[in-house]
Amino acid sequence: MRHAIIVTMMFGLACVPAVGQSAEEWRTLDLAGLAQAAEDMMTREEGETPEFQLLAVYCAERMTTASISDLATMDPSQLWRIVSVCQEDLTARQKSQLAASLRTAFFDDDLANLRSLDADQLRFVCSTFTTLGDAETLTATATEVAMTLVKVTQQECSTDSWTSRGELAGILRDVASREVLFSQVQRSDNGCIALAGLLARAYASTGELEVWRKTLEASATKASGDTKARLFMARAMADAVDGQPYLILRGKAWLDRSLGAARSAECRQMILALLVKGYIEAEHFDDASAILHSVSEQFSDSPDALRAMRAEIAAGREQATRRAEQFKRDEEAQLLRLQRESLNEQLEKAQADGDTARAAEIQESLNRLEASSQ
Repeated sequence: MRHAIIVTMMFGLACVPAVGQSAEEWRTLDLAGLAQAAEDMMTREEGETPEFQLLAVYCAERMTTASISDLATMDPSQLWRIVSVCQEDLTARQKSQLAASLRTAFFDDDLANLRSLDADQLRFVCSTFTTLGDAETLTATATEVAMTLVKVTQQECSTDSWTSRGELAGILRDVASREVLFSQVQRSDNGCIALAGLLARAYASTGELEVWRKTLEASATKASGDTKARLFMARAMADAVDGQPYLILRGKAWLDRSLGAARSAECRQMILALLVKGYIEAEHFDDASAILHSVSEQFSDSPDALRAMRAEIAAGREQATRRAEQFKRDEEAQLLRLQRESLNEQLEKAQADGDTARAAEIQESLNRLEASSQ
């Protein structure tokens, strides 16, 4: 169906169902504007319409004539969006040429553009190369991408969701890029959890998670203090990603060992925060509070951190309570609907049978049911 629509577009736009003023406006939009138009149509669930296919053609035409400077200055999320929209309308040669332009734009001589990206932007750039079928570029530059990951992870929350989902793990397939992250995991608490989670995802994506576990355990036997604690934490993350959904408490035994090995207050605080997050994730709020209470004296110099973790526990408990209440309301509504349907079916049968007494009895039951639901 998609190709039939494209052929119609190629040989006569007059055959395309009227698309109103939007089509004329699309001709005047720049790349960012086209990306936004595509996102708006997807939000309205119009991705299968002839209008959207026409927009895809415009996107393809504009992308193949875009300058390197235009590509380099585009927001990476919009870049990925527009490539995703028009990929079926690009020939293999056009995809190759576009990938080459993007390599020049982002992997320039001094890699300034690449290194200026934040975590989400980097993810979108990598996804764009993957969409274009140019995984070779990512493999060839994986070490530099890994170094950029270290930087952006240090700048952001160490348990940011983008790393736990592992959306960038697929590019970390060579030993050198993984070593960059592994070295940072052992060296610093800053971003350690996020990088350990990303490495675990990377090894899992290539079926090497057990190899990674053994590497971490062997490294931990030679380490001490905070380094040993970080290695135990990374070992916990390897268990956390081994199954769906991702669960921190799968690695609880290793987190306990990590907390015991840590020497600095900063490292203990990092591990404790991850353990508390795991309890919150599993809705074990009393356990989270208990472990905080048991170690509170160790954090007398950082009361703000303890207050923040207690606030997280309270917020998690409140969210869980709201979810439970909503679930109960949904169950009650479902039960009411089933009871109503059953009584209505019985009423119709009684009326069809001419059983007025039975029909009146059922109607009374319906009235009581409706009154109780008010």
